[in-house]
Amino acid sequence: MMKYVLIELQNADPTTLERLVLITARGFLRGIIDGDVVPDEAEAILLKPAVFAALEQAALSPTVLDLIHQGFFLDDVLQHLGPEALASTAASMEQVVKDLLLDRPYPGRHLHASPVEE
Repeated sequence: MMKYVLIELQNADPTTLERLVLITARGFLRGIIDGDVVPDEAEAILLKPAVFAALEQAALSPTVLDLIHQGFFLDDVLQHLGPEALASTAASMEQVVKDLLLDRPYPGRHLHASPVEE
């Protein structure tokens, strides 16, 4: 059984990694807004301290790191403020992601995903 997938970046510049993180985050946020993804799922995969620490070590921009950090609390928003507040928070975060993607144009290199054997 595969536990994780290795994403090989053909270009190691920070823009490529930031775009990968932002595109993934946007998918989770859109899923939360649409009701297809629950915050726990996004927090279990991307929006968690271990990922934040790895991305911090990879020298991602403070703005991208802040976005990931905000994601730690999406389930709290749902639990304490309700689904409408969650949708609003996720929509605000999604707009930040869209703006960040516009500021970081695609560098023209491709990503290759391959399963990792254990």
